[in-house]
Amino acid sequence: MKRYIKLNRKCKKCKIQIDDRSKSGLCIKCCRLGNLNPFYNRKHTIKTRQHMKEKAKLRDNSTYHRIVQTAKMRKNHSNFMKEKWKNVSKKDKEAMIKNWVIKGLEGCKKSSKTTIENIMYRTLKQLKFKNIERNVQISYYNVDFLIDNLIIECFGDYWHCNPLIFDKNKYNKSLRLQASEKWNKDSKRLNRLKQMGYSCLYFWEHDIKKNIQDIKKILKNYACI
Repeated sequence: MKRYIKLNRKCKKCKIQIDDRSKSGLCIKCCRLGNLNPFYNRKHTIKTRQHMKEKAKLRDNSTYHRIVQTAKMRKNHSNFMKEKWKNVSKKDKEAMIKNWVIKGLEGCKKSSKTTIENIMYRTLKQLKFKNIERNVQISYYNVDFLIDNLIIECFGDYWHCNPLIFDKNKYNKSLRLQASEKWNKDSKRLNRLKQMGYSCLYFWEHDIKKNIQDIKKILKNYACI
């Protein structure tokens, strides 16, 4: 994962520290405002709008979020949805969440077959694993690899807050969670999968890229089972 270098300069507009992506002296957010935005004062063509409409028709309506404008409306809508969710049966909840996950993966091509997943797939093939399934839906969880009863997960350093990089109190803006909260969330997820009768292994992006030989030694024990 690329690391951006912080510069000893601040954004001309909002005064926050900028990194080496900045070519204009502005932060990423400010350089997209107003006439600095490449789409400023432009409109989608009729052909593009028609294409967007056709794509929208293919999407499951249950995955759309209602747009709520004001803070008060957002709060009322949130409370309404919480009350509504309480009255949904456990079986229906699992079905709904599973559907959201599937639709989300279909709409986000970057969420599957990442670089580290491809490295892991080649490694599993080299070790002669059979019945390898990728991006499998188990209940409302999507797992990277399923081999018979064995689940193998590839944890990205950023998205899963690798302890080698993240302090436990480090706040991840994309996840809106502290590192320790993400670790706890991942731990609960793995425990639930184990309760369903699966064996679970997970490997960090750093190790997949730098220490694949050590990972092979661990996997060899399971290749013989």
